[in-house]
Amino acid sequence: MAVAPFLRLVPGVVDPAPRESTAFELAQPGTLLEISSARASGRSTLATAFVRDAQAEGETTAWIMHDTIGPYAPDLLASGLDPRALLIVRLPLAEGPHGLVRAAEILLRSAGFGLVVVDLVSGAPRGLPAAWQGRLSGLAREHRARVVLLSSTPCGGDSLGPLVTSRIEPTRRRTEHGFVLTLDPRKSKGSPRVALVPSFHTAPDGL
Repeated sequence: MAVAPFLRLVPGVVDPAPRESTAFELAQPGTLLEISSARASGRSTLATAFVRDAQAEGETTAWIMHDTIGPYAPDLLASGLDPRALLIVRLPLAEGPHGLVRAAEILLRSAGFGLVVVDLVSGAPRGLPAAWQGRLSGLAREHRARVVLLSSTPCGGDSLGPLVTSRIEPTRRRTEHGFVLTLDPRKSKGSPRVALVPSFHTAPDGL
């Protein structure tokens, strides 16, 4: 008769199964959330969904990008966003990532925006990440705002810095009528394990 191997149970904390959640739940007021991918695989789509969810809560939103990089503004508006509650800020490429962060600080300091998207896909500001992230994080906490950072961090790479509370890696898969966005939560400080629910999207006419 076959005998099962002896199993020694070690006392400890059992890691619970991840709780199903929507991505927007990770973007709590007063925090920095990063959406990262080495290539365009759903970053803008997920950020657009965040803007739409924030607007549904009655928040005014902003999207800051360089004038030669970032999503096409008409496509953003065609995604169901309320143009009356969305400020699109385009800065010259020469302003660099520091210019994008400074613009975000100005908007947050005004206390008029509940969510600000900062497109740092072309690169993050030089120097210690804690410096510029500390300013953004402090303003976000002070005014109960959400800050979403878009980055080109490769799959499995580190987040933009220690003050990023959560990081999500989206993956886009085409279907017959659009595409499905699968979301991988790579970092979630101070939160229980989550399994992010995939979402279906229709592509803009240009795609």
